[in-house]
Amino acid sequence: MAEPEPVYLTINESARLLGVSRATMYRLLADEGFRASVVVSHLTPRGKMRIERASLLRWAESRR
Repeated sequence: MAEPEPVYLTINESARLLGVSRATMYRLLADEGFRASVVVSHLTPRGKMRIERASLLRWAESRR
C-alpha cells in the first residue's frame, strides 16, 4: 500500500497551528527542523512556500 501524500500548509496556516505570528513563522523557518518547499504555480511565477504538516508537528513536539 502506498504512503499517503504529505499535507502541506501555508505560512499563515502553519503560524495559526503553532499559535505564533506570521513574522515569527518566517523566523522559525530558519530552523533546520522544518521540511518546507517552494511550490511553483503557473499563476504565481515566484512560487509559494509550503510547510509539511507532519514535520511541523514533530518539530513543535520536540520543543515541548
